[in-house]
Amino acid sequence: MPIRNASITHTVILTLLTVTTLLLGITGIIDFTSYKNLRWTELRERLRVNANQISAGLSLPIWNVDNDQIREIIKSTAENSAILGIIVHFGDQSILLTRNAKWETEFVTKEFPVQGLLSEERPILYSGQQIGSVRIYATAKFIEEEIRNNLISAISFILFLDLSLVFSLYLLLWYNVLKPLQRIEYYAEAMSSDGTAEPSQDKVIGGELGRLHTSIERMVTLIHSRYADLQEDEEKFRVLFESANDAIFLIK
Repeated sequence: MPIRNASITHTVILTLLTVTTLLLGITGIIDFTSYKNLRWTELRERLRVNANQISAGLSLPIWNVDNDQIREIIKSTAENSAILGIIVHFGDQSILLTRNAKWETEFVTKEFPVQGLLSEERPILYSGQQIGSVRIYATAKFIEEEIRNNLISAISFILFLDLSLVFSLYLLLWYNVLKPLQRIEYYAEAMSSDGTAEPSQDKVIGGELGRLHTSIERMVTLIHSRYADLQEDEEKFRVLFESANDAIFLIK
């Protein structure tokens, strides 16, 4: 089985970054989709309400052929900035209102381009009799801009939260796991290289890793003690053999 030499620091950070980004991304997509659908629903609902209101409001002025009042009602309806144009037909007349390059309302004599616009059409009734019709056109550019800004804000928030969580968890892991593990690793490497290493006097390591570190130090101390006793016994036997004048036989 191949030995993995990847740093535990990199592994932990990469795992946290991946999981956090994935979870926040899924949550962000769900929230963004819900917000987008809500804003589109609100735009269509406002357009329907405006169409119903102007249809009812134009009934009497058109019956009385009060063009000034008709224009006032049309202009009042266009106060909704999403409305790009209004076309009213009655008798042999048509009144058209649209917006210029400065997004100001103005009455025109020619029909304006309506491709890609949302629209609602209503009959204009008086005493149950249709006397005209009105069609309202609305643009989605403000909604799309708002949705786009919301998406940018959501992505920025996710990135900020992602980095904050990773940074916070990294610091937590560094002081409570990674740094103690490095100390244990350095101690073990020192013991394996020359067999000597001073026991750590740092009491910062706590919990399970602290107990592991203490157990390793006790084991190493015990090994050193037994090795020293073994060397002492060996020296005693060597001196005994070298100073003996008679023959010494070892019987197994």
